[in-house]
Amino acid sequence: MKKISIIIATFLTLQAAAQKTTSSTWEIEIDPLAYAFFKGYSGHVSYNTKNMKYDAGFYGLEVPPSVHGNEGFTEKVKGFGFKTSYLLGNVKGLYTGLGVGYTTTEARHQATSTIATGNSVGVGAHLGYRLFLQKEKDGTRKGLYIAPWVSVDYNMHLQKVKFENMHYKQSNWGFFPTVHIGYRF
Repeated sequence: MKKISIIIATFLTLQAAAQKTTSSTWEIEIDPLAYAFFKGYSGHVSYNTKNMKYDAGFYGLEVPPSVHGNEGFTEKVKGFGFKTSYLLGNVKGLYTGLGVGYTTTEARHQATSTIATGNSVGVGAHLGYRLFLQKEKDGTRKGLYIAPWVSVDYNMHLQKVKFENMHYKQSNWGFFPTVHIGYRF
């Protein structure tokens, strides 16, 4: 009985301490543009302290030829990444940070159905803004938010996408604008 009492008292003490520290919490996010326009998916989980956000996510989408620049080819990318952001407005407002990700690219030549794949690691900087859809309660922001953001990345191709007797170009630089919808617990 003593052990149970000690465990319960320890748990309640930790729980009370956690209640006082309202500046750290968890969030989840998705990229609705990936689902709606690019036949893809996106999911992110992040842990937040007062001014810092640590994010881990996965994604996949079909990239239009107007973006990848290779007419006559379809391109699918999938991967995962990690981002660290500094929140200038404590929780809401402007934020900026750095990220790293691993991407697999599958390109298909439409006329011959030939497929080639490649892998790359990207490192870059991002800038965004978070707008909460609910009013502040008890001095903290929680609930749904919208976060438009943009990143510029340098991609190191570990394995380039290569086709025999066909030209396929891959840029080392990437520009990625999007909007995330998230929920702060």
